[in-house]
Amino acid sequence: MSKHSNGTAKNVPQEKRNKNAPNIILRKAAYFLLFAAAVYGISLLGSRAPTMEDMESDSKQLANSASEFMNLYIMPSVNRALAAINGSLPTLTETEQNRPGYKLAQLGAKAKHPIAIVPGFTSSGLEMWQGETCAKSLFRQRMWGGLNMASSILKDADCWLRHMSLDPYTGMDPPGIKVRSAQGMGAADYFAGPYWVWSKLIENLADVGYDPNNMELLPYDWRLSFPLLEERDGYLTALKNHIEYLHKKTGEKVVLISHSFGGGLVLYFLQWVTRSVGEGGGGKDWMEKHIHAFVNVAGTVLGVPKAFPALLSGEMKDTSAVTGPMDKALEYFFGRKKRKDFFSKWGSLWGMLPKGGSPIWGIGADISSSSDWPKDNPIMTLVPDATESILLECGSSANDEAKQCDAAEHLFEKFLRSNSVSVEDGVEFLLQWGSGYGQELASSQLHSFRSPLENFKTKKLTNKDWHNPSVMPLPDAPSTKIYCLYGVGRQTERGYVYKMNELGLEDKETLAFGSNVYVDPPIIMATNITDQQKSIKNGVLLSDGDGTVPLISQGYMCASGWVENPKLNPSRIKTITREYVHKESFQLDDPGRGGPYSSEHVDILGNIDTTEDILKIATGFYVSSVVDKIESDIKKISEQINNHPQGGVKK
Repeated sequence: MSKHSNGTAKNVPQEKRNKNAPNIILRKAAYFLLFAAAVYGISLLGSRAPTMEDMESDSKQLANSASEFMNLYIMPSVNRALAAINGSLPTLTETEQNRPGYKLAQLGAKAKHPIAIVPGFTSSGLEMWQGETCAKSLFRQRMWGGLNMASSILKDADCWLRHMSLDPYTGMDPPGIKVRSAQGMGAADYFAGPYWVWSKLIENLADVGYDPNNMELLPYDWRLSFPLLEERDGYLTALKNHIEYLHKKTGEKVVLISHSFGGGLVLYFLQWVTRSVGEGGGGKDWMEKHIHAFVNVAGTVLGVPKAFPALLSGEMKDTSAVTGPMDKALEYFFGRKKRKDFFSKWGSLWGMLPKGGSPIWGIGADISSSSDWPKDNPIMTLVPDATESILLECGSSANDEAKQCDAAEHLFEKFLRSNSVSVEDGVEFLLQWGSGYGQELASSQLHSFRSPLENFKTKKLTNKDWHNPSVMPLPDAPSTKIYCLYGVGRQTERGYVYKMNELGLEDKETLAFGSNVYVDPPIIMATNITDQQKSIKNGVLLSDGDGTVPLISQGYMCASGWVENPKLNPSRIKTITREYVHKESFQLDDPGRGGPYSSEHVDILGNIDTTEDILKIATGFYVSSVVDKIESDIKKISEQINNHPQGGVKK
């Protein structure tokens, strides 16, 4: 098979390109119309008092509110754009001859092991099943994913936010609101319009004989924490039942494929499912009996640093890059406090905080030696600044508030004194502060972030540790294989520079308490700091990764932790690490994506080499060629971590 064959336009026959030209033009026109309508509407709504002179005289009385204005001027354009995209554009598919699945099928590859797919964070579409008056017309419509999502946000952003939020005290549905995951492959094949997620891989699997009888995609409400996914939706039980059904029906053990956050969910599931039957699981040998291979694609194995600023101040690399007038517009409509409060109610983000603590993240082996980052390698540094006395709000209960705030304020004062924050202190602060709810915030109390160097004989592991592979041993499954497939070669957020949040901006809430002032959030990213030689851009320290998940999270456990530490892999499950160097190219028939050899966090699901490897694992066809392929410095990084006196996972 040619390694570098691809689906670029130059390989498409001339008559086919001519035939597709009107569709390409229509697609671009529809995109432009939708974008222009959205930007035009937002820019006008950003004015506190639109002048009536700008409107037609017969519309003056109807334009008394932003909602009416949207309905009159913006939504018709948006709806026409949505109709054009939904009804007039063909689904993007690769030319048959260029698909790895087609090529392998021609060589004799056939479906063998049944497949269960667990998608990642934000991948599954979410539907409204019960809601407030403002959302009654959206019954069973997508609140997340699909082009109706854009329409819902533009029409009533506050209504959309309330329905996408979770109750802070239960971590589940707010009163009177039910949002649930869409079901089936259609829940995660495309995010919106032609923006594919799993569709390319599904199509390639179909080429070698897979269909709904031997392949299932199991979507879920990715906002929930892992324990509440089972408590509210019975997801872990459903996943167990589906895998057992596929195994029984085909007589073959299952290949379990995950992406991103789905990898963390699978690791948690494997801990749950190998508990005793009386505890809801399938017994100690369940994984050995039912799972042929766990294929972990771009997995957040050790969490992601970007969850930290999202929960601390509603920021991340994506928001730090927004500057000038657009930054002011973002802060006005969806400011830091609103984003922080919104994100903090999603239990999933708490489960994505970095795992392994300073023994892994604090060694700094993955940070460029030229970055001049502090030697203790914190997750966050603070710009020295004159500060007022700050009072943190930590919950609504009068009896508990002082106690909760004492712990959070003590840590916060420590940050200010040292100008740096370790992973442990940063996570502990978030758990104590709870984004202003203190320890009353349900989602923050469902996970433990213990260091791998702790003595677990004195304090045993619990189900709060199941999400943390740096301390939880893999189940006994000696014949199962774990494949870690991920991209490298893209700058990825790894640490952050913060500064005090000054008073006076629109996204602030201030309350006077004597000489103290409560500011929320108390510190914000120093987006004005950029130093390319130090790998800092807009206040974000960058390292190698796939653009979303840093290399150390994707690769350390696969290339070292599970390989060299028998306590974390007692049955010596074989792990195979496959890295794919990011190679970006523009594709006329797939604009906005990185091309067939892109290994960006989502694009990797359509990467030709990744797809070929997954097909070989599932079919068993030339699977002996799917061996370790290391392109990065992960081996060197792992060695430096393990050789450090305070580094690595405990043996």
